[in-house]
Amino acid sequence: MGMKKISLPRRYKCRGYWFVKCSNHPNSNPKGYMLEHRLIMEKKIGRLLKNGEIVHHKNGKTNDNRIENLELLDKRKHDKIFSEKKKQNILKAYKKSSKNRLTKPNEKGLFKCKYCLKWKKPEEFCKNKEHPYGIRPKRCKECHNKYCMERKNAN
Repeated sequence: MGMKKISLPRRYKCRGYWFVKCSNHPNSNPKGYMLEHRLIMEKKIGRLLKNGEIVHHKNGKTNDNRIENLELLDKRKHDKIFSEKKKQNILKAYKKSSKNRLTKPNEKGLFKCKYCLKWKKPEEFCKNKEHPYGIRPKRCKECHNKYCMERKNAN
């Protein structure tokens, strides 16, 4: 509640991140500036950040450098968070795209192949973890194999 505000010197914003002037800092850039969120985390933990330590913005807003929004992670944990977010964003984009509208199953639970135009069972389609139904309903395995052979022969 009574969080003490950390006063920082002159700053500027670049690509959504705040940079702070601190020429004496060992991790400052050649112009003497450093990322504000990294400096705030260093002041909180009382030491310099190690290589591989990443300061993550919990709410995703890179200009929100409140200490309660910052979290210290190693590269592996940070990459895991971003890979999950990337999967969610791919799904959202796929659903929004009019070109790739989701093919939904009919009343019998069958999907329509967009190449041979036949209704087939889900197991007859190529698997795709990013699709909500766990398959890629655009092309059945049979059409996919034909497509791959044509591409192989073309090369």
